Amino acid sequence: MLVSILLTNYNYGDYLEDAIKSLTKQNYPDMEVIIVDDGSHDNSKQVIRELNYLYKDYFLRFESIFIKENQGKLHALNVAIPYLKGEVTIILD
Repeated sequence: MLVSILLTNYNYGDYLEDAIKSLTKQNYPDMEVIIVDDGSHDNSKQVIRELNYLYKDYFLRFESIFIKENQGKLHALNVAIPYLKGEVTIILD
């Protein structure tokens, strides 16, 4: 069973790598990671691109979505829905 892990982000660039590293410590093999950046103004976009490159082979899928302007967490969650392929979705906050 595929599990989708969803992270919404707004200016949390300093914490993203720790969040992804915490997922690598899980022993469940069938995970995809979806990160939705909600128009961050910090280093988040660069961090997400680096994480995508570093961890693309660790997870079954690592998808990054960038929203141009901040529209709030609910909007970011709604944007992510079409990208989620898992039977179960876990929101990592």
